[in-house]
Amino acid sequence: WYQRRVRVGGDTNLRDREYQSVKRGSVRDVWEECGCDASTRYTWDMSINTNLRDSAPTNKARLRFDRLLYRSEGHLRPVSFELLGKEKLISFDMYPSDHWGLLATFQWE
Repeated sequence: WYQRRVRVGGDTNLRDREYQSVKRGSVRDVWEECGCDASTRYTWDMSINTNLRDSAPTNKARLRFDRLLYRSEGHLRPVSFELLGKEKLISFDMYPSDHWGLLATFQWE
């Protein structure tokens, strides 16, 4: 049974529409499984993140490019999903990345 557990995460660059076309079987999106909280929806949010402002000053795109996906046949369940890196680094006056980081907590059942 342990060989059937899978966790994958990162900058997938998949928009919601594209993700729906590749979603298969028992693979789940952690953000969706944790309730689709609107405050954590956008992982690439140019309306807040100013790191790319010089190269694209009018870009205000808000997308969910970054995802945490998992498959677990009932033994592993996500219980929280958070975005990290939403504070500027004071010494650089920049965010750590143009994408927010992802943090999930899972519970073993």
